[in-house]
Amino acid sequence: MNENTGNIRTVAVVLSWNLRERVLECLDALADDKALEKIILVDNGSTDGTPAAVREAYPRIEVIENGENLGYAGGNNAGIREARRLWDPAFFWILNNDVEIDPPMLREMVNAAQSDPAIAVVGALNYDFADRERLTLTASSINWWWGKVDIVDPRRLSDDDEIDVDAVSGSCMLVRAEATVQTGILDPAFFCCAEETEWCTRFHRAG
Repeated sequence: MNENTGNIRTVAVVLSWNLRERVLECLDALADDKALEKIILVDNGSTDGTPAAVREAYPRIEVIENGENLGYAGGNNAGIREARRLWDPAFFWILNNDVEIDPPMLREMVNAAQSDPAIAVVGALNYDFADRERLTLTASSINWWWGKVDIVDPRRLSDDDEIDVDAVSGSCMLVRAEATVQTGILDPAFFCCAEETEWCTRFHRAG
């Protein structure tokens, strides 16, 4: 990881709740990513020794222990606030603790974000663990007329395409820090599910 703390571009915020071995596998991949400068592990009250295992394996990773399960929004907000306090990065990379990272992913996501300053959030393709050829929930479109959220048809997506969507999956999302100054961070009223969709709608409304 880049140790130049005077110019931190991207900080990964990894949220965990148990699944210690999966967490360590995720951090193994992140630690080798040369495009990533800092990592924060936010633990939502795990009972399987996750925080201690992470501190032992990766003493340079910042570990926040919430002591209880604050949900997706509350947990990630704690990591975002700490990342901003410590390093004031350009981007927050929000990740679930059970994702496997493709090594070029972060660099490509940052490049996409930097291609247009109006881009607040960049998502990634999500593939099923059991079937690596099958796309799972990756992005959503919002039908404001009918008041419903639809999953973006996987046939519209490929590894080489970039498309505009209404919302991306919260399992892996790159967020421009500057954009959160106007929109705020995640709404803790959403404990689990739909919080990233609501957040993305705020980014859209902010322009």
